Amino acid sequence: MSRFDQSRDTGRRGGRRVDRDLDEPPVEWREAEPTRQRLTRISSRAGLAVAAIALVIVSSLAIGLRYVAPLRPVESAVQTTGRPRSTASPTLNRETTGASVQAQTVHVDEWGLAFDYPARWQVVRPLTNMPYISVLAFIGTGSGRQNCTPTGVILQCYSDIHLEPGQVMVRLSETSSPVGGPFDVADARWLGPGEGLTTVGGLPASYSESTRAGWYQSDLAMVWNLSAPGSILARYEVDAYVRGPDVDVLRTEVNRLVASIRYDPEPVKLDPTDGPGVASGTLARLRASDPSGFCYPTGAGVSSQVVDAIFGVRLTKPLPVTCDVRIEPYVGLWKLTIAMSWDAAPDRSPGSYTVNLFLTPGGQRTWSEATGSPVPYWPGV
Repeated sequence: MSRFDQSRDTGRRGGRRVDRDLDEPPVEWREAEPTRQRLTRISSRAGLAVAAIALVIVSSLAIGLRYVAPLRPVESAVQTTGRPRSTASPTLNRETTGASVQAQTVHVDEWGLAFDYPARWQVVRPLTNMPYISVLAFIGTGSGRQNCTPTGVILQCYSDIHLEPGQVMVRLSETSSPVGGPFDVADARWLGPGEGLTTVGGLPASYSESTRAGWYQSDLAMVWNLSAPGSILARYEVDAYVRGPDVDVLRTEVNRLVASIRYDPEPVKLDPTDGPGVASGTLARLRASDPSGFCYPTGAGVSSQVVDAIFGVRLTKPLPVTCDVRIEPYVGLWKLTIAMSWDAAPDRSPGSYTVNLFLTPGGQRTWSEATGSPVPYWPGV
């Protein structure tokens, strides 16, 4: 069973829900999957609104805290210390400037990840976290803890990390939010300032680093965002903070930890030859459930259609379109792309509209997004 819940469909357009009585053509909508079961759930619309506002405020606070030196942590009742169930195993000793890299490692297999870290490092597991943001562990020679304060239906938390000279701290987190999406090696929109694409555990990831002073008194900050197999909204995040001297040695140890990361269970390997069948079945279900939703041909490939309604809204006149359907395996899911385009005419400009559906190996929808030009003949346009 996947460690992440399958998503449900809650279509959005331009940040708003797609309703049947819209008075303008859709520009963008997304469907999100729910929070994982172990995260705090909010049962009402009002609760969700409060949680969303608090999440924005707390996220801004958390980002700001990265650039200041936090207070020295004290003992907390919401932390446990010690190593996870693991075994020490010898590794090759590698020399770097100033000192040697730790030769003994401890193996960890938890949280859907497996990796090795130096045997002299310690592990701290926070027991409290905010919804959508879970710090799984602080791993290293410094000190780290989560400071959390109850605020209504959620917790407001921030990480308190302290480094003495020559120490390192790795914070392993898992995030799940309504503004996710898969890492796409061909689409730079998922990358933040200074981030580049890389691969961790055989799946797409992003990486950035900074030598800007003030990140928990560190001389070097390294950040990886990892894919979460079978999930679109979840991410793993690895944040490493290093304080000199021997920055190169500690950097090498962190790099070795990240290089050792594997997913457990391994991502589902999909056979591309199964894609056309999955596409045909999904398109048939879409036509049956919402025949006026979009251009839904019978299978993958290019076809011509005339549509008179989009997302349940009837156009003022029929629109001839070309449908291009493609399907490909991606991060344990199928990515089904339906691109609808139209030519110029005396009463319309050329344009296109694309829907991406991410499906489980069995063809169930987990996440959808749509972007494109304003649709001609939309009522009121």
